[in-house]
Amino acid sequence: MSKKNMRIKKGNKKHLIILSSIFFVFLFVCFLSYYKNNRWFIKVGNHSINKAQYDMWRTMIEDDFIDELNSGDISDDFADLAIDKIGEENYNEYFDLRTNMEVYTTLAILNEIDSNKFELNNIESNEKLTEKFEKINQEAYSSDLDFNSYIKYKYSKNLNEQDAIDILQYQIVSHDYLYSLVKDDITDNDYEEYYKEHNEKLDIAEAYVITLENNDDNLELMKNFSVSSEQEFINKAIELQGSDGFMKYYTESECPSSFSSFLFLKSSSGLDKSNDKDYIYLVWKHDLYRYDEKTVNAYIMMFVDGDASDNLNNANNILDEFNSGNKTKEFFIALSEKYAGNSGLLENIREHDTYTNISDWLFDEKRGHGDVTIQAYGKSDVYLIYWDSYGLDAWKAISLDRIINDKFDDIQKVIRDKYEFRRR
Repeated sequence: MSKKNMRIKKGNKKHLIILSSIFFVFLFVCFLSYYKNNRWFIKVGNHSINKAQYDMWRTMIEDDFIDELNSGDISDDFADLAIDKIGEENYNEYFDLRTNMEVYTTLAILNEIDSNKFELNNIESNEKLTEKFEKINQEAYSSDLDFNSYIKYKYSKNLNEQDAIDILQYQIVSHDYLYSLVKDDITDNDYEEYYKEHNEKLDIAEAYVITLENNDDNLELMKNFSVSSEQEFINKAIELQGSDGFMKYYTESECPSSFSSFLFLKSSSGLDKSNDKDYIYLVWKHDLYRYDEKTVNAYIMMFVDGDASDNLNNANNILDEFNSGNKTKEFFIALSEKYAGNSGLLENIREHDTYTNISDWLFDEKRGHGDVTIQAYGKSDVYLIYWDSYGLDAWKAISLDRIINDKFDDIQKVIRDKYEFRRR
């Protein structure tokens, strides 16, 4: 072999070694990058999240904080404190601590869920996940990005779709588990104490309301309007607007703000006159009382994905199978799990909270445990419903979430104290 050929062969071998080295270095760098971004960043017990998931969590907390700040839901002192910290190290430290605590609490709760084999309410959890997912999707659409591109842009370049969905699910599951724990410990005294402090949010107001366009003539009419009894007011209402204007307000927020305070104040009575930029309101307060109406607990299978015919056929086929079996609640639940993903128990349904035909069936006084029906709504939605029981009185159902939130802190600390928090 000539010296020239030997030099060429040696040169090729050298290039091959160099290229191989570069390739292996590249693979090693890729491995390090993957390992760094996908290994656990925070670990509590058997559950962990990676750095990209942590960054997403922290950004979500900051976004929520900013939304609350802009809407005025945060106390003035706390808002001033936060504003002072913006752009400073303390600001980042604050959100790091807050994120650490939320992640710590959530991962600790996930360990508790494993131990206690907690099962989610599929309807509510799926709705919550869909709501959170759609919110991000809408933000992505507004930014002309798809979901994956958006979460990498907004939260972390290393975040993938499944990790993002996992974070949303962790937050939902942990909240629902805490809810289930605290709910069972609430006493009648808890409800009564809450009612004393927040009765305006738990009462129903009934009134006769005359609503007139805000103009000079009607302003003059309002100024001179006077009645001495409810019946006299009703007669005037019929004369001015053709009806007595009877209204039932289930919450203060449903009532026009110009007279809501009057209507939901226990000491007020009789006539009130007010106006906003569009309307004049003449109001006679008829009654204010605690929202004692019954609620209902029901298991519901929802068929919303197909057309009307397919959804109805599916519901009827499942109903036939139910009727041919032992027709128990447990059998209905088993069929729900087998055939319908959007299914589960809905608790404390209030009469005015759902569609009229469904409400009429649920609250029929002849209704009893084990009754089953198929109800349609809109163009294609179909519901297969199993009536289980009456729930809490409506005012207690409204109070429940608020009382639970007040009790969350104590039980979260108890759960956290069982597990070690580790952060890389």
